[in-house]
Amino acid sequence: MQTDIAIIGGGISGLSLAAALQAAGADFHLFEARERFGGRILCTGADKLQGYDLGPSWFWPGQPGMAALIRAAGLNAYPQYSRGNLVYEEMPGEVRQLNFSTMEGALRVENGMGSLIRYLISRSDKQRLTLNTALTKVRYLPGETHCWQLTLNRAGEQQYVKAKAVVLAIPPRVIAKTVQFDPPLAEHALQSLQAIPTWMGRFTKVIAEYETPFWRDMNLSGDGISRSGPLQEIHDASLPDTPAGALFGFIQQLPRGTGSEALRQQVTDQLVRLFGAQAASPLSISFQNWSEQKYSATDEDWREPLAGHPQYGLPDSLETLASQGLLFTATEMAHQSGGLLEGALEAADDGLMQLRALGLVN
Repeated sequence: MQTDIAIIGGGISGLSLAAALQAAGADFHLFEARERFGGRILCTGADKLQGYDLGPSWFWPGQPGMAALIRAAGLNAYPQYSRGNLVYEEMPGEVRQLNFSTMEGALRVENGMGSLIRYLISRSDKQRLTLNTALTKVRYLPGETHCWQLTLNRAGEQQYVKAKAVVLAIPPRVIAKTVQFDPPLAEHALQSLQAIPTWMGRFTKVIAEYETPFWRDMNLSGDGISRSGPLQEIHDASLPDTPAGALFGFIQQLPRGTGSEALRQQVTDQLVRLFGAQAASPLSISFQNWSEQKYSATDEDWREPLAGHPQYGLPDSLETLASQGLLFTATEMAHQSGGLLEGALEAADDGLMQLRALGLVN
């Protein structure tokens, strides 16, 4: 198989670039290692693309890429619920309320962020999007028109693709861990990939659904901060125009080997401590441990805590590879909004400009 542009990764960055290439009439093919599209965007619904967000939930005013995408998709945004008090737990049983909101001003997308993935999929020819196909090796063939040969694994069988340019829309550490380069990347380039932490790569996200958002009747916003855990941070996850309510929270580093039932019980016990007896009977508890997802994070992400928001951006050691047609467009490579959904769209736009500079896109 030959294509002008091979995109690796079917998250929001890869799919955004694919949609732009489709609109420009360019020749491309996108390969996603998982059995689903969306990457780090994941919802609780049966198709994983609608419902409560198990991946990113928010964007913010003043983010033009997200605003334009939501507008193009014909979707609505709504503010994160923030009315009422926050509950703060220092030690188990020591709970107090504070008149404070941690995420006031943040915005969410109706039906979940997966709705954006559904829209982006619809903007590309389905025959150009392939699931269950993991990149294992990239070989540079100087002097040939299609100068990149990709080795891909599909259901245990190797497939080969030649391309004029390769766009790696997957986290930098995942690239370093799962992809072999021939010839090998320069040591400083490989070290640059390994040094870039995956945003939220060590976190587990938990959703507890209830019949109603009962905490609102208690003048609670659903915000919670706990020094006892397992959830360190909690927010209202309820969807608009539905009677049900939901809370979501983050576990910064779930101990290896924690069983599903044990986790559900620990979370329920904590929510009862914070929000009272009505929290004892959730309709469901869903969770996603992102640190265990091979194509989302690495062991280094699980072991190393983030001290705030990293200073992301494409390292100088990787910029020079663009002239050969090897591009990096994960959100961690964005200079302005790295780690965020806006950053993923920014990186995709940068990739499109680089492909134009290579003469592969009109």
